[in-house]
Amino acid sequence: MKKIFLSFILLSSIILIFACNSSEKVIIQYTVTSGGIIKGEQCQTLKVGEKGSLIIAEPSNNYIFCGWSDGVQEAQRADVASRSFITTAIFKEKTVLSYIADEGGVIDGESEQILGKGETAQMVSAIPYEGYQFSHW
Repeated sequence: MKKIFLSFILLSSIILIFACNSSEKVIIQYTVTSGGIIKGEQCQTLKVGEKGSLIIAEPSNNYIFCGWSDGVQEAQRADVASRSFITTAIFKEKTVLSYIADEGGVIDGESEQILGKGETAQMVSAIPYEGYQFSHW
């Protein structure tokens, strides 16, 4: 009889510990560099496994969103809590690069490209029409 009582106590303790662990709380914090804002709750306290509320990284005029410091590339996110962490929305000054051909040819490739400051543009080619030749950029 005493043995059964001890087993019950032990089993109750295991269940109690499991219940306590499932309510563990973590903090997710979203920060921002200059050039943008964060829409949504920037500091979220959640239970492990709980999905946080939607966060949106929005660039200011003349800036573009480049990603989050933890590698996430989408501006909108709602994370499922597994651990506490801080991540930062990264913005860069926007540069608009436009390639324009005159009446003697066309541009092959993306003729208007929006880039973050310091980023490399995609390659384009100047294709001359018959009877013309490419002179210079």
